[in-house]
Amino acid sequence: MPNTKITREALKNHYQYGKWFYVLIIICACIVGSLLFDTTAYRSPPEKKVTIQLVGYYCNVEPVQQIADTLMEHAADVDPELEQIEIFNLMYNGDAMTDTNGAQNYQVQLVAGDGDVFVVSREMLQTLAMMEGAVPLDSYIESGLLDVEGLDLELGSFYDSELVRDEDDVASYSLEEEEPVPAVEVPKTGEKHVYGLPITDLLRLAQPDIGYPVEDKYIALLVRSTNQDTTMKIIQQLRELLRDTIEMPELYEKQAEEQAQTEQYQQQLDALMGEDQADGTAQQPAEGETE
Repeated sequence: MPNTKITREALKNHYQYGKWFYVLIIICACIVGSLLFDTTAYRSPPEKKVTIQLVGYYCNVEPVQQIADTLMEHAADVDPELEQIEIFNLMYNGDAMTDTNGAQNYQVQLVAGDGDVFVVSREMLQTLAMMEGAVPLDSYIESGLLDVEGLDLELGSFYDSELVRDEDDVASYSLEEEEPVPAVEVPKTGEKHVYGLPITDLLRLAQPDIGYPVEDKYIALLVRSTNQDTTMKIIQQLRELLRDTIEMPELYEKQAEEQAQTEQYQQQLDALMGEDQADGTAQQPAEGETE
């Protein structure tokens, strides 16, 4: 009969020859657990969150997200059902010919309705309005919900005639097309509406730790947003916190500390390089000396 008695020696041999089997079991369990967590984790539905896409070149959205997170502490005052504010950087330079990947990503986000607000250039804003993808902001401005004092709203406004498309141009302005039709001068007639809010006063975005340009950028509310009123209230609060006149001590202190550390490191590096150069000069033979 085989010896089935469990002894210390038997266990030692078992683990020595079968340890990789147990390691594999643990790895598989971790992978399955991670997949289960990702698939079952709660995600706020679109109507209970505000998503903002900063369209353009790469920028660091973390400082802006930190500001948005502070707003969530008082979200009940804006909308009791609001659960999350998300801010992303959608990298697309606005030229589908030179940035095909960015153009495709941008179009996918629009078609999927993944976002409440896009911050875009004026040319992209006009295309959005032409496709009836952007909501006119006149009512929010007239009601006083959006504070536009000091802003030049003309740049974010369009006449109806500027948004008319010929039947031949419909395909060129569709979301599936990569290259938009070049702008054509048309008579400015019909009603005029504000489709984009300039961000030239939000100089906090242009600071080095974020690096998002504020020139030729406009806040556009998308038609597919499922909570447009709440989104505009959050946008107004964010604008107040991102203006250069608003102090943000914690963020400024952190930025100053990082800058001081960088300068200190650079000074130490310069000192070491200076010592090396001095040593090298001292070791060189004096002019006129011979071997």
